[in-house]
Formats: sequence, C-alpha cells, structure tokens
Amino acid sequence: RQADVERLRQDASQQDARPVRIAILPHAPLEAIGFSAQAPATKLAAELRLRLKSIPGVVAAEPLLIERRLRQLQRNPNYSGLRGQGLLQAIGKAVDADYLLWGDLPSEGQAAATRLYDVATGEVLAEVERQASDTLAPGQLGALLAGDVLNATIDAAAHRPLATHLAAVQDNPLARERVTRQIAATDAHGDLMAGL
Repeated sequence: RQADVERLRQDASQQDARPVRIAILPHAPLEAIGFSAQAPATKLAAELRLRLKSIPGVVAAEPLLIERRLRQLQRNPNYSGLRGQGLLQAIGKAVDADYLLWGDLPSEGQAAATRLYDVATGEVLAEVERQASDTLAPGQLGALLAGDVLNATIDAAAHRPLATHLAAVQDNPLARERVTRQIAATDAHGDLMAGL
C-alpha cells in the first residue's frame, strides 16, 4: 500500500497534473433524483462534495450546474430513454466531469453505498458501503464514505489521474483530516449547503 502511494506521488511529479473534475449526485434513485436542500440524499452529496473538493487538484461540479444539466437531459428527446449507467455517463459529460460519485441512501439499518464512476468508460472504479442509521448525521456518514472512497481508490489505483491526487492526501495529516473528520451530529451546517 505504501509502495502504491509512493509510485503515485512519483507519477504526479512527472506529469502535468491537471485538475480532476468530479460530479457528486444526491444519493437517490436516478429517475426520482431531487436537489432539495432538506433531503438527506442531497445533504450527503453536499457533505461528500465539501470533503472531496478540499483535496488539492480535485474540482467538484456545482450542484446547481448538475441539476440544470440533468433537467436539460430529461427534456431532450435524444436522451429520454437513457437509464442507469448511460444516464450517469450523460450527466458526467454534460457537466464536463472526469468522474461521477453517486449511490444509495436507504433507510435506517441498511447500508448506504457510494460508487465512483469513470465518466469516459462508465466503469465503476470504487464502491464502498457504510451502515446508515437515524443517529448518524449526513456529516458523519459523509466523513466515513469520503474516507472509504479515498482508500478504495488509492488501493485499486484504478485510474491514475484521480488516484495521484488522492495519494497526495494520504500522508498529509491536515489534508486527510479535512476529508475524513467526523463532525458533530447536527444538521446545522451553514457552509455545507452553500451552492445548493
């Protein structure tokens, strides 16, 4: 694992590291996806976005842009039949993202899952799950999932550009803290919902 991190660091120093663009969707069924700031699925997406955009070299698409592009796709007859992976790729391309993060936020007692997709290929690069509960605030679940995505992507080294940026966080305690720190169990996060 340490050797993988070191190899990715060397790759980063040898290449022109352009920013990696990621779009994070509310963790809800694609056909019924909504962007209400009060919805738990949107709060989790906002938390993941806040954490992942703190990683140097990672640029997160604005939620308003994602919502607008999704609505445009839904109105476009050429895209009306798209479902699942095809729709995820279309959304990612519409917001000019390299990667897309989306998953499920089920009810209490079930596992919340998030998946990292490569927009160009539609391939799932990493998938992580965490147990959801009413006592686990979106910020706490977001911290756990963000940390898991970070580790799973570095472990798999599935896609060099993203893994290279994430590896830079691995041994930087302050940067890792911004991504994985669990916050108090409260929904009163003014900065969290910024941009929604």
